[in-house]
Amino acid sequence: MKAALGLDVGTTSVKAVVVAENGELVGAGSSGVLQMRAPRPGWAVQAVTDIRSAVIECLTATVESLPDDINVLSLTTAAQSGSVITVDSAGVVADDLTTWMDMRAAAIVEQWHRFGTSVAIRALCGWTVHPGQGLPQLAWLKEDDPVAWAAIGRVGSADDLVMSWLTGMWVTNPSNAAGMALIDVADGQWSHNLCELIDLDATWLSDLRTSGEVIGTLLPEIAELTGLDEDLTVVSGGHDQACTALALGVTDPAHALLAGGTAWVLTTVIPSEDTPEVSDEMNVSFHVVPQLRTASTYLGGMGASIEWWLSTAQQQNAASSRFVSALTDGTTVYADTNLEMDRFAVLDSDLNKAVSSTNPYFRPLPDDTDTSQLPGAGRFTNTTPDTSDSQRVLAIMEYAAFKLRTALVAIPQSRRPVSLTVVGGVTHSPVWTQIIADICELPVTKTREGSLPAVGAAVLGGVATGIFASTDAALASLDLTSENIHPNSENAGLYRHRYQTHLEQETQP
Repeated sequence: MKAALGLDVGTTSVKAVVVAENGELVGAGSSGVLQMRAPRPGWAVQAVTDIRSAVIECLTATVESLPDDINVLSLTTAAQSGSVITVDSAGVVADDLTTWMDMRAAAIVEQWHRFGTSVAIRALCGWTVHPGQGLPQLAWLKEDDPVAWAAIGRVGSADDLVMSWLTGMWVTNPSNAAGMALIDVADGQWSHNLCELIDLDATWLSDLRTSGEVIGTLLPEIAELTGLDEDLTVVSGGHDQACTALALGVTDPAHALLAGGTAWVLTTVIPSEDTPEVSDEMNVSFHVVPQLRTASTYLGGMGASIEWWLSTAQQQNAASSRFVSALTDGTTVYADTNLEMDRFAVLDSDLNKAVSSTNPYFRPLPDDTDTSQLPGAGRFTNTTPDTSDSQRVLAIMEYAAFKLRTALVAIPQSRRPVSLTVVGGVTHSPVWTQIIADICELPVTKTREGSLPAVGAAVLGGVATGIFASTDAALASLDLTSENIHPNSENAGLYRHRYQTHLEQETQP
């Protein structure tokens, strides 16, 4: 039976799913945890060798999971966006990938805000400038390490780095390239004006290929290491959020997607001609579906904030080790799917589920705070000596949902979504998904079927190689498990009050 393989290169791990021509998920694999390091305050990097090993480990496990009658014909990648990797003129790849959580360029971004440069950047690329994007990260490198800057021969992100391992070619796609903040949102090509802003040589950037376009075949070395066929067709993929949206059929403005993992991102869908109407609070990018754009808002590293607090609680209170021991091996790392389910199960059993006006509030630390080198670090207000660790976790959950509500309210009524699909680690917690429904006052559908970015990528590859007759046919054949959650009207009044208090605190220094 013919099948398509989707590879999901995330921040915390690498996952893969194989979708057969009948829509059945017939194979899957995952890597171990990808560790995040903070060599200096505000930094967040990952070793390139770790990422490569994770890709090989995941693909190998996926091949081993396949029934004998499955013939994988395509491989397509969905990847996190914004991270930066440099390659010198001799072709030597840097040791570390600077991730989207890295904040070292915060001072540069602040300066761009003061002088209005960020307004001009957004007008070209469609993204509000953030320190974790490629453009400010590269601006920091030029300023901080001119010797390394002078030696650059190529720059890319996680997706084109992985594509170079798979095919030997440095290629990317518009939906992933958008996270570099170097692409023109009007035509989907690299912007010479944005490159000139930091004297970036445009020839350093990867070739742009449309999502779903055939790139080439798998390198023999990767085929030998993983057990995949050498003649396997490699297809251009997309940003993990866009691929997830495709897998779930989020292709019209009535429905929105919340990815609630390490990063929380709200994604809505708009026709390309409506791009100018999107507010400055949302980033405009490219869907993997032709003629569609996505408008998305980064809500923060809320999964990372949970990790930060639980690690902090472990150090402060040995009684919390029952939960934290399932979370971490003593470093700030993130769990795979099975561990994550166990962790949320323990957390939910400990949470004070009663909504109360006396519960604490959470706020992330400012980007320029010295102690913010731990991703997700923050502080709590409205606490008492009796405030429990679980109440603090609940405060982080509420903060995430408050930020989500603010993002939804900012969307014009005519395009405001009437339902929300939630994916990622947050779906493992019935408490968290109910909080989202209650605070946002929207029905929530949560889906936990495999790796959805990988499913969307597999659909792209399957259509490109003729495994599926069309995208619609592929999506119609998929049978993804989901659950519907409705708002609890009894909590509406109190949550509206707490939301107003949250808004007031957001305006305070």
